[in-house]
Amino acid sequence: MLIYIKLLLCSHIYLLLIIAVVYVVEKMTGKLILYQWFKFKKDLESAEGSADMEALLYFLFNMGYAIYKVYIRKEISEEFSIIIWFLIVLSLSIVVRKLYFKYQGKDPTKPKYGGYFDKSK
Repeated sequence: MLIYIKLLLCSHIYLLLIIAVVYVVEKMTGKLILYQWFKFKKDLESAEGSADMEALLYFLFNMGYAIYKVYIRKEISEEFSIIIWFLIVLSLSIVVRKLYFKYQGKDPTKPKYGGYFDKSK
């Protein structure tokens, strides 16, 4: 079980480093692209899609990191089960999706998908 905790902590440290680098670049350039997208008031369907995409990226990053560390670099010599890792990351991805959807900007009065696909026009 210690192997999974260590792998999870390392992957989250890399995620935090990526977020920090992106934030610094956004502050230096003055273009807060990712931050503004998170805070932008989206309609409910777009907000759900955005939360799904972030959870999928989280899942893929953690799965890719584990595959890289265990099978490519062969840094982990203990018994590692990709199924157990899959279940851990899947459950955490569901939590990430719920938290992202809860805290991102939403506006239920906006038309679906910004009104781009409205057939009445």
